[in-house]
Formats: sequence, structure tokens, C-alpha cells
Amino acid sequence: MVKERQIQVSTKTFCDIYRLIIALDYYELDYDTQQLVKSLEKAIEGKFEAMERRKAFTEYKTAEPSTEDRETKRKKYLELAGIHRDWTSPTETPSP
Repeated sequence: MVKERQIQVSTKTFCDIYRLIIALDYYELDYDTQQLVKSLEKAIEGKFEAMERRKAFTEYKTAEPSTEDRETKRKKYLELAGIHRDWTSPTETPSP
């Protein structure tokens, strides 16, 4: 199996492509093109979710240690990542 190559595009270009896809009128497109547009929408929405998770993770990891703000950001990241809210690692468990 050949690994797909990855490319980078600016956030503006990425958002412009997404807006273009949303603006298309599905009813004037043939079935195969409609399926292509739906596939692209799903892939782009997945990328937006990944970007949001990455942003939340970075905010959590760069927050001041042992602060309420860090814990709030940690919970937000865990929620976006689909990890149970009560999950704690040994480094995050508060000491008695």
C-alpha cells in the first residue's frame, strides 16, 4: 500500500475550500459529484475537529501548572478528545 503524501495549506485557503463546498448546490450535481462533495465535507469537518483538539491540548499543556485554569483546559481537551472526564494521569492527580 502506498502512503498518501500530505500537503500543507494556509488556514485561509482551507476555510475558503470549505466555504466553496458548502456553497455548492447539490441538486444540480450528478450523483458521483454529490458523493465527492459529501466526502470532502466529512474530511474537512474532521480536520476542523482535529485542529480544535490540538488547540485545546496546546492551551492545556502551556497553562500554568497547579492552577484552576489548567484543570479547566484539561477537562475541555479531554471532552474534545472523547476521553472520560474523570480520567487522570499520575502527574495530574492532586497530592493530599
